[in-house]
Amino acid sequence: MTTGSFNITTPAALLKKLQAEQADFVRENCLSARHALNAVMTANHLHEWVWGAFLKWQPDVQTTLQLTHDAKKGRITLESFREWLDMKCPAMAVAKQITNGTKHYGAQVQTGGHRGGFQRSAFQANAFDVSYLWIERNDRKQRVEHFIAELVTFWTEFFREYQVP
Repeated sequence: MTTGSFNITTPAALLKKLQAEQADFVRENCLSARHALNAVMTANHLHEWVWGAFLKWQPDVQTTLQLTHDAKKGRITLESFREWLDMKCPAMAVAKQITNGTKHYGAQVQTGGHRGGFQRSAFQANAFDVSYLWIERNDRKQRVEHFIAELVTFWTEFFREYQVP
């Protein structure tokens, strides 16, 4: 039995999906809510794939990451990896909130769009008032393209450092 869906069967394949979602979002001038949400949700769910297909079976990597042992279960768990992720990449905690808020129809993180006076594809985004999507993070609005880039960079480096298949 193959785990996964539509030929996405490994953590590395799901990482490529995340990178493709980011590229699609950028190609849409960072204004596609659909691509933004797909990227955030994919980044969030990557931890389950990394755990199930790789980290769960790598006690040496678990030790390197200093994952905490669950005394009740007698082992290191997915939850300890999740806690480590939230500490190492705070964007992951926000991605989880966005994913769960979407899944359960209850936004936990404020998101929205800013309609700028200038067309985003025609003007420099950091020099003119252009349209953009945002999330509220640390009591300020952050552009979604920066948030997604933070998630993609974290996962890309994690896969490289720990040689996730």
